[in-house]
Amino acid sequence: ECGSDYGYDGLARFMVGGKTGFISGNGSVIIDAQYDYADRFVDGLAVVAIEGRWGVTDRRTEPAVPLQYDGVLRFQDGFAAVEREGLCGFVDRRGREVVPLRFKSVRSSHNGFAAVQFPDDRWGYIDKRGEIVWFDETGRVTMLGDFHEQYARVRVRMDNERQAWGYLTRAYRWRLEPVY
Repeated sequence: ECGSDYGYDGLARFMVGGKTGFISGNGSVIIDAQYDYADRFVDGLAVVAIEGRWGVTDRRTEPAVPLQYDGVLRFQDGFAAVEREGLCGFVDRRGREVVPLRFKSVRSSHNGFAAVQFPDDRWGYIDKRGEIVWFDETGRVTMLGDFHEQYARVRVRMDNERQAWGYLTRAYRWRLEPVY
């Protein structure tokens, strides 16, 4: 079995025997088929997994992030979200944990901020240093989206247990009240 898909950073994924590797545009094997999972290369790095351990590799198969996590999201804003033993945080491009694994759930960093879910199920946003910049004190937020341009989509539990979507501004004020 052999197949290939679209390429990024000049490399395309290919599979042989259920394992994924990478080839160049001329078909030369750059990274042998060794990964159980491999995401596309973006900015010289790709999320990979072997036997349930996740990390990030570069084009030389040097681990930018060692295969020691239960999950990894691709780099955004210079950080990758990582998970181990049910806790999430962020690593930098050298694999250093720059935001400790203390969250129940995280979303990728966008425009300098990341949505995070605290162990008590409340949501908030942190900056690149891991400092909390906004926290849902009401406990009604059930999902925070990423900031795109000036707004982030937010899902809120209403009084009757119905959930509705709205939009927050960068000043953490409602631009569109959650009614939809």
